[in-house]
Amino acid sequence: MASDPSVDPELEAAARSWAEHLRTGGTTPWADWVVAAPGPAVPRAAAPSPHLPGAAHLELLRRLNLEGPLPGLVDHVLTRPGPGRGRVHLPLSWPPERPAAPAAEVRRVAVGVLADLTSRLESRGVATGAEQPRGPASGRRRLRGRSFVLEGLPMTVTTLRAGLAAAGLVEHRPKRPWFRLGRRGSSRPDAVILVAGPLDQALREAWARRVLEGSPRSWRGFLTMWSTREALPPSAELDRVLQNWVPRVGPGQVHVVVTSVTEAAAPLVDRVAQILGVRPAQDAQDAGPAPLTPVMLDLLRRVNGVLPFLVPEEARAVRRDALADLMRTEPLGPRWVGLPRGRRSWVVAAGARQVETVRDAGVTVHGDLAALARPSRRGRGVRAEDTVAAAIRMIHRVERRAVATDGGPVGGGTDT
Repeated sequence: MASDPSVDPELEAAARSWAEHLRTGGTTPWADWVVAAPGPAVPRAAAPSPHLPGAAHLELLRRLNLEGPLPGLVDHVLTRPGPGRGRVHLPLSWPPERPAAPAAEVRRVAVGVLADLTSRLESRGVATGAEQPRGPASGRRRLRGRSFVLEGLPMTVTTLRAGLAAAGLVEHRPKRPWFRLGRRGSSRPDAVILVAGPLDQALREAWARRVLEGSPRSWRGFLTMWSTREALPPSAELDRVLQNWVPRVGPGQVHVVVTSVTEAAAPLVDRVAQILGVRPAQDAQDAGPAPLTPVMLDLLRRVNGVLPFLVPEEARAVRRDALADLMRTEPLGPRWVGLPRGRRSWVVAAGARQVETVRDAGVTVHGDLAALARPSRRGRGVRAEDTVAAAIRMIHRVERRAVATDGGPVGGGTDT
């Protein structure tokens, strides 16, 4: 293909030499490469030939090289169109900018590459958040205590259930959502443990669970959806849980355990075990899948938006769970994400109604009930650069696992 005559040959030569530098594992930024490259300092045009790799692709390759070259993935990174809205090939900037491409554009390309790699992942039998233990850990006897059911914060309850089961405390029946239970024909537990926290924590955990189940919705979009409806996700609606259990077991058998995002798993296991009248062994309290950080959740939900174009529906959960298992070993970013501007007042008001609902129900409360109406301390949102860093880390993890498994790099990408 002939070069566009309006393109400056010196700039095109510099861009091509930079691309070759990156192909061989180089890490020099575009701005530094232009200064070091021979030839005129000021080209006459603003972009190299369109059949060169785009700026976002080149910058992603450079960032990947910083963690170690991935020679088997180079061609794929430089040709994979980024999913979603944006330019297929973003031209290199002139005068040169640092970095060579905006983080949001690099993120688009990185998500496409990671989704392609994820489409080949297979589970190695690592427990995921959807897999629940059904009995005590091997060699540990089941402890005698009151039969119980766990409700409330979905991700916290997942970890709590695993910790209790590992200690010998198992729910009296396989867990099913209470709204799917008939009021007749089911045994009643001796105690209902409703784990509650500040409403913003409940919303974060509801969002996290949906992302782990395949939702591509952002944290901001999730909050907008529920606040516009003036409603709460089912797992955050304490009044619905109380309306189901209080008439069945009595208010004295319903225990609201107030926790927070900063409480570790082991102390919570110990608190619940004491309510049930037993004391589990200390070495059995830390169990269950580690939670994903908001940065990893943001990356996963973006991959969720691409997987339907790459993987049949029946195979997506296995691939998604395998990626989430790897993400749990890379806890990048803060433990929680802040509330977007304009949502804090809605959360405070809804939390205050939750406090009144629990008080009116007459149930037993363990902890500071007023904390339900106090949002966690302010935190920033997930930035594009955060997700880029997470994507780069995961591309390395997934590609190395794929090479170790079948000895070959990922194939060509799919335009979405």
